[in-house]
Amino acid sequence: MMPTDSPATPGRGFPNPAQEPVAGQGVSKGFWSKRGGIAVAVVALMASAAFALIPQYFGSKTTVSRTLHRVVRGDLTVAIVEEGALESSQNTEIKCEIRGGYGGKGGSSGGGWGRITVNWVIPNGTMVKAGEELVRLDTKEIDETVSLGKTDTNLAKAELSKAKVALDNAEIAVKSYLEGQYRSQLQDLEDQLSIADSNLKAAQETLAESEALFYGGSINDLALDAMALTVTQADLDLTVAKTNLDVFKRITKAIQEERLNGDVIATKARVQGRTAGLELEQGRLDLALQEQKDCLIKAERDGLVIYPSSAGWKRTPDITEGATVRQDQVLLLMPDLAQMRITIGIHESIVERVREGLPVRVELPDQTVDAVISSVAAVARPAGWWTGNVVNYDAVIELPEMDGLKPGMSAKVDVIIDEHTDVLMVPGDAVVEIDGGYWCWIETAAGLQRREVELGDSNLRESSEELIVVKSGLQEGDQVVLDPTVSVEEAQTLIAAEKTYKITRRDLPVAITEQGTLESSNNTEIKNQVRGNSTITWLVESGTMVQPGDELVRLDNKALDEQVAERNKYFYLSKDAAVGSAVRAKIAELSIPEYLEGRYIAELKEMEKDLAFAKSNLRTAQNFRDYAVQMEKRGYESKLAVAEWEFDVEKARLSVERSATDIDVFTRFTKMEELARLEGEFNQATAQAQKDEEVLFLDDLWYKRIREELTRCVVKADRSGLVIYPRTEEWKDAPDVTEGGVVHKNQVLLLMPDLSKMQVKVGIHESIIDLVKTGMPAQVSLPDRTVEGKVSWVAPVASPAGWWTGNVVKYDILIELPSLEGLNPGMTAEVEIKLVEHSNVLTIPVAAVVETQQGYCCWVKTAHGPQRRAIELGDGNNVSLIVEAGLAEGDEVILNPAVSIAEAREEELELQSEMQKALSPFDADPGTADAPRANAP
Repeated sequence: MMPTDSPATPGRGFPNPAQEPVAGQGVSKGFWSKRGGIAVAVVALMASAAFALIPQYFGSKTTVSRTLHRVVRGDLTVAIVEEGALESSQNTEIKCEIRGGYGGKGGSSGGGWGRITVNWVIPNGTMVKAGEELVRLDTKEIDETVSLGKTDTNLAKAELSKAKVALDNAEIAVKSYLEGQYRSQLQDLEDQLSIADSNLKAAQETLAESEALFYGGSINDLALDAMALTVTQADLDLTVAKTNLDVFKRITKAIQEERLNGDVIATKARVQGRTAGLELEQGRLDLALQEQKDCLIKAERDGLVIYPSSAGWKRTPDITEGATVRQDQVLLLMPDLAQMRITIGIHESIVERVREGLPVRVELPDQTVDAVISSVAAVARPAGWWTGNVVNYDAVIELPEMDGLKPGMSAKVDVIIDEHTDVLMVPGDAVVEIDGGYWCWIETAAGLQRREVELGDSNLRESSEELIVVKSGLQEGDQVVLDPTVSVEEAQTLIAAEKTYKITRRDLPVAITEQGTLESSNNTEIKNQVRGNSTITWLVESGTMVQPGDELVRLDNKALDEQVAERNKYFYLSKDAAVGSAVRAKIAELSIPEYLEGRYIAELKEMEKDLAFAKSNLRTAQNFRDYAVQMEKRGYESKLAVAEWEFDVEKARLSVERSATDIDVFTRFTKMEELARLEGEFNQATAQAQKDEEVLFLDDLWYKRIREELTRCVVKADRSGLVIYPRTEEWKDAPDVTEGGVVHKNQVLLLMPDLSKMQVKVGIHESIIDLVKTGMPAQVSLPDRTVEGKVSWVAPVASPAGWWTGNVVKYDILIELPSLEGLNPGMTAEVEIKLVEHSNVLTIPVAAVVETQQGYCCWVKTAHGPQRRAIELGDGNNVSLIVEAGLAEGDEVILNPAVSIAEAREEELELQSEMQKALSPFDADPGTADAPRANAP
């Protein structure tokens, strides 16, 4: 269905070719923009405005007394008028020095990390003296941090002192062992070796003497065996002494040195960790104490104090009692009143005519000042809902030093774009646009006379103040009628006249027109490389030309500073644990050879001594038994005595077997059990050491990573070029990148666009996206020119739809533009893509069609008056539609029938009423859900 918006415009079901003028600039894309003039767009609006002045859609004509204006020659100043406010170009910024993060370690204040509440602020515009209070910030959480910080600092001092004492003891233990205990034990073992050696030599000498006595018959074999046993025991003692001394020198000393030196290294790491912990706590305390003082901000000099201006997208002032502020946020300004300026926004459609050095006239509340444009931004300021999506470029006007200028003063700025000397001028109110031409009515002796005029530039003023250069059609002295649509019946008749169109066959191109914005297809993205969320404390202005090394963004780094200190502490404490574990693993490793080469041999030799002694006892018992048997045969011993010696022999034999069994069990089982235990302890100690080493490695890795991230809190340019902000999605309430904003890792902070590779992104409705193909030509209308481009990409899926798109589903496409000078990101562009061209078809103007509940119709002019015709329509564009049925070539249809035909007007109103009933409260504006269609109007 196709409701109409007004008697003078086509229905909403058809694309409307008219472009709305930009607010505040008086700009339209028509005759004047093509010629370089802008302001006479008001003339183009007079025709439609006239409808409101003529009752019942010109059902009757009204005339009133006429006002005349004499056409004269003169000088005409072409200027644009903008409003702004005075500000100083040199301000002393009074910033918040509180880094925040209070409310506990890693906590926050005021709803976010690094924010604090304003308890009181001096009134805006106060003249202050040096030392006067300006701002008081809330100190509750800082006071708590100071109290806790003192306790934590004292605890850290105690831990450090304890660690230092442990280090002193560990270092003393090393010296004590090497210079005392080790030497003493070494001397004891050497003495034991010397004694064992002497004992063996003595035993060997005694054995030699005993053998001589034995052979001489002085002693028996028992005495000789006893002396042989003594030599065997002395030899085993010497072997044990040698083994103990060797193991002590090679292994036991190494184990003790490993343990003691490891204690020293580990304790040093503990001292470093405790030192880092103290520095962390002391730093926190010192910062909190300093920021406790910084919560009371005083004036450093005499002067005026004002509040900074808030960004347009913000709903509340930046500075007010109860507001939360962040580090480096500007709280107040002390302006230099000798250096004042005004910043105004110049619409993109005329910014090419504004350049540095153009004269301006600044109207202040009490005076007028002449100045010049000091600078014009190369890139538009970021646009969004807060700017009405209007694209403006900042222009700065520096004012001369003068008394009475104060920040915040409203100023009306006339930017003088051109000066025309000795030209014929006519008021804009005297001109009416009819059928694409411009007309005036002049008072002559014969009465009113209509004149077609050719117009030139305009002074870019509104309504009654507008003057337009007349190139032809009028002469100096002519008396023109002002507002002829009100006072001249002919003007009323011409505007209200029933206009018709004769149906013909012709070729009809079908195109779609969409609005978009210029962007680069080759942007260097400058991303946030800090993990987690970070707050922007400072940001370069969009549109700044930068050089390599220039700072672009600064992120709050207090949390990272504390993490560096904490990770430094944890690193040394982990090193303490890792060194201890490594020492225990090394000791466990050395304990295996210490057992095999020392303790095992010593214990085995002792058992072999026991076996030799048992064997000696067995031989002695056997000798005594044999002697007793001989004596018993001779009658000198009783059988009981022989039995007792038999018992002693059996007991000695069992002792030998037990000693041999002990040696066998010791060598075959006990040794293996002890080795298994030692190897298990070694494996466990090694695993613990590996774990502690991994923890140390991770702590070191995190420490280095955080230090690296700390360097990334200051983002610098790696090449020269233009820097702009990334575009913000329509559904967001605030820009993605702004001072005080929170950003995440890999978020694009800034773009450095390649201006030689520009493109336009537009959205195409889902109903016609299949008709758009890559490679299609596209005509792109920019504020100052029209260029030819081509479709370079069509999105395979639709962009997310929601309230911000009116729930309309569209697909993004990109239009590649040629490399041209003067193309800048953010420029508004109107893109027209030709989809198809129909040959030799019947066409009807969109303005002649009315949509009803039954379909489409029009009114045909006949001899009997206007006749209603139901019609069937096909494809079309924003001007004409293909007639499938209902009309014939040569039929004359009435344009805008709702203006002059009551029936047409009633049908449109009826359709609008029915549509309104069908819409939910959220869809109150039918236009938000409509979309262009290629196969139906």
